[in-house]
Amino acid sequence: MTEALKTLEDKGEEVFLRRPEWKCCFDDAPPLAKDYYRLMWAMSVKGIASGDGECDMTALNADAERDRIYTTMDDEAWTYVLRNAYHAEALGLAIVRKHMQGQIGKRFGYWRTKE
Repeated sequence: MTEALKTLEDKGEEVFLRRPEWKCCFDDAPPLAKDYYRLMWAMSVKGIASGDGECDMTALNADAERDRIYTTMDDEAWTYVLRNAYHAEALGLAIVRKHMQGQIGKRFGYWRTKE
């Protein structure tokens, strides 16, 4: 993880944990699910700061961190994240879980292209 990404994760955690519902969700989350929330909050903070909602994950090496998280989350973490996700988010995450859980080294979206 780059220092810039770590800084964004710290800021995202600071911002999101001000809201009681996120604090409760995060506090109860298994450790591997906490990694997921930290990264997603970091990307949200970066998108908000950019003013247009855009965030270049590659420049921050966040895409590699996302892939690491998606491939290493266990059943407990995935179940927790999915149970606490909103409908559209949960649908996308269920697809990601199907293709990435336990698939160390796989990159997000690999299933959308022919290998």
